[in-house]
Formats: sequence, structure tokens, C-alpha cells
Amino acid sequence: MIKITASDRVDAIAQEWAATLHVFLTEKLVGNNRVYVILPGKSRLYFPSRWRKYLYDFNLCCPSKVSRQQRRVAVRLLLDVFSSKANLIGRKAEVNRLKTVCEQLKINSPVVFDQIKNLCVRIYEDFTLKNAYAFLSKLNIRTCPYCNRHYTFTIEKDQKGDFCSRAEFDHFLDKSDYPLLAVSFYNLVPSCHECNHGKGVKDVKVNPYEAGFSSRFQLQDPRSGKKLNANEMLGLKTIGDFNIGFENPSAEEQKNIETLGLIQLYNEHRDYALEMIEKYTAYDYATQRGLVDAFQGLFHSQSQIDDFIWGQYMHTAANQNRPLSKLTADILHILRKR
Repeated sequence: MIKITASDRVDAIAQEWAATLHVFLTEKLVGNNRVYVILPGKSRLYFPSRWRKYLYDFNLCCPSKVSRQQRRVAVRLLLDVFSSKANLIGRKAEVNRLKTVCEQLKINSPVVFDQIKNLCVRIYEDFTLKNAYAFLSKLNIRTCPYCNRHYTFTIEKDQKGDFCSRAEFDHFLDKSDYPLLAVSFYNLVPSCHECNHGKGVKDVKVNPYEAGFSSRFQLQDPRSGKKLNANEMLGLKTIGDFNIGFENPSAEEQKNIETLGLIQLYNEHRDYALEMIEKYTAYDYATQRGLVDAFQGLFHSQSQIDDFIWGQYMHTAANQNRPLSKLTADILHILRKR
């Protein structure tokens, strides 16, 4: 797993997310943009903002056994969450507080919890339907941070065609258990379809907005699980001679590895790892010096040679731009320790 970098830019986008969501909920709607409900007799009841409509629906859908006092408390809670920019951004302190509120509410008032969940999920779906492409385009995260295996380009519809594509938002803390975090920016991880649906409602511990894996990829003996050193790696002939794993992952990293199936998924890339080893053998020191001599003035440093041979995979800050970049860097790290 890789960290979502450029934190200053991401923080600015998080601030914009909260501001846009506030406008989405509270802006005064006129003309064809007005929201309404159809009453008996086909008359319409209009609302001055989406927020008023959401609260109307909340009260309308609450079962009769939910008392007026319980409804007031629930509405005050919703107002607290959706009027606070800090909650809509969702840094660690706010996430922990709202996580506790959700857990207590689910135990003490399960019926109210279900109604709040339905409302928060609906707000999330309505808001992202209008705004997901714009914000994912600004984030410009080109590969899934959970697995670093798939591109996650954002392509919006234009006048030339109907094709569009974007990453999916995974709720780091699932919205069915923690609905008050359903639209908190740092709880929404842009991910590929496989990771989003493979994770589902299951728990992971490392949020890519906060950290990537400090554990490196390693190649292992398929029988003993022992880490292969550089010389052993250079002797590999087929993909059946090794497995791909992680070197001393933390307990939090191990939870991500198990939940997202990273061991199983990365062992489908053993052919890529073997090709890397073959390429490393081909581009030995003498060959690299030959490149410098043959293309005089083109290469001025080892990093430029690395970029030419491996692509720009070696720079941690660029990991999110290309699939398998962490695997590439970690394998080369081992090979160069000879």
C-alpha cells in the first residue's frame, strides 16, 4: 500500500470539499432546482434547501415508536455533524469522536441509528453523484493506493462521447457502521473496483491518507517462506520458484494485507518480478556505463539511468502515478544490496 502524497494540496482539496458540501446542503434553491415532495392530491410541498428536505424526510420516515425527544436529539446530532467543517473534513480527532458517537448510538438507539444511517448514505450518494468527478480530478491519484496495481484515471464525459471513468470511493470506516462519517473527506479513499468491493464492510487499519506501508515487498522460498537474498533472486528461473510477500509487516499492515488479499493478488505478478530480475541482469554496471557513453549528455546521474530503464518508479513521491511502483522499487532495493 502507498501513501497519498502532496499533503498540502490534499488538505486544500479537503477544505474545498467541506465548503462545497455545505453549499450543496444549504444553498437557496429556486426555479427548476427546487426540491419538493408530492403530497396527497398531487399538490407539492417545496423546500428552501436540500437540508430542509433531508430533515423532513428523516422525520417522515422515523417509526412512530421514536419519541419526539429522540427525534430532537437526532436532529441536533445531524446539525452538529453537517454544519461543522472539521467533521466534514474528518481528521483523526473528529473521526475518533464520531466513531464513538456511532457506536454508542447503535447500542442505545438502534432504530434512530438506522434512520440516521439511511439519511447519511443518501446525502453521500446525492453529493458524490454531482461532485465525485470534479474532486477526483483535482486529487489526480492515478493508481489505487490500497493495492498500487490498477490505474484509477478520472475521465469525465465530454461533448464527443459518453465514455467516463473514475476511481471508486471506499469508506475507510464503513458507512453502514459509521454513517456520521459517510461524507468525511479523509474517510473516503479513492480506490479501484477490486479493492473497494473486496474490502466491502471489512476493517483495515492503515489509511493511505495517513501512511503507506513501511514493510517492503520480498521474494520468498515457496516451501520454507524464507526471504531470498539478491544472489538467490538472480538464480530464479520460473515463477514457480518463488512467492511474493512482505518483510516483517506491522499488525496494522497485516490487517490490510489480509483484508485486501494483497499476498494472493501480488503472487499473480510473479511474471513481472521475474522480468525485472532478467532486466537487472541484462542492464549490469557495464551496460549502464555503455548507455552513458553512447548517449553522451543524456544521462547525468544514476537516477536518470534508473528512470530510463525502469520508468519513474524509484521515487516514493511518484509511487501513486504508476502501477506496481512499490514492488519495483523494493525488488531493486534487494538486488542492489549484493
